[in-house]
Amino acid sequence: MNLRKGITLLIIFLLQNNVTIPSEKSKYPTEKYYPLGIGYSWKYKGKLLGQSVEKKITIEKKEGLFFIDNTGAMLMHDEEGLRDNKRYLIKNPIKKGNKWISIISPQSTEHYEIIQTDIKAKYRDEIIKNCIKIRSINKIDPTKDMVAEWIYAPNIGLLNFSTYILRNKKDWEQQGYFELIEFSRPDESQNSGK
Repeated sequence: MNLRKGITLLIIFLLQNNVTIPSEKSKYPTEKYYPLGIGYSWKYKGKLLGQSVEKKITIEKKEGLFFIDNTGAMLMHDEEGLRDNKRYLIKNPIKKGNKWISIISPQSTEHYEIIQTDIKAKYRDEIIKNCIKIRSINKIDPTKDMVAEWIYAPNIGLLNFSTYILRNKKDWEQQGYFELIEFSRPDESQNSGK
C-alpha cells in the first residue's frame, strides 16, 4: 500500500467514525482553566452562611458566543480571558500579579488579581498541579470588603470558591465555601447515561 492510499483510508475512517483530533493548543489561554462546551458538568458541595449547600452546574446550550448553564449563567472565552455577561473572571496573561477591574454598577467595583499560578490542589484523592488562584475585592463600606477567591484547575475548571468579609483590612470572616465533588466532560456524561 502506498503512503497516499494509506493516508486517504485513514481520513475516510476518521470522518466515517466522527473522530476528532484535538488541537495541540487552545484558541484562548483561559480555556485550559475552564473548559466550555455543551454537556460539561460540575457538582459542588459546601456551606453558605452556615447552611450546607450542594449544587450541580451543567452547560446546557450555546447562544451566540456564550455557553449557558442550568442556572442561566453565561460564560465565554475571548482574546482577553474567561468572562460572564458582566465581568472577566480570568484575564490574560495568566501570570501572578495580573490585575483588572470590573465596574458592575456605580456602587460596585470589583478588583481582581491572579495571586498564584503554581498551586497544588486536591480533587477527590488526586493532587492537581499548576492550578491558579484569583482574588476579587469589592468594598462594602469604609471598614468592610467582600473578598472572593477561586481556584481553577487545568482541564477541569473551578475547584473551589470561598467568600469572606474582610473587616478593617485584617479580620477575615468566612461567609461561604464550595468545593468540587464531581466533574464530567460531555463524552463521559453521555457514555455513563448521566
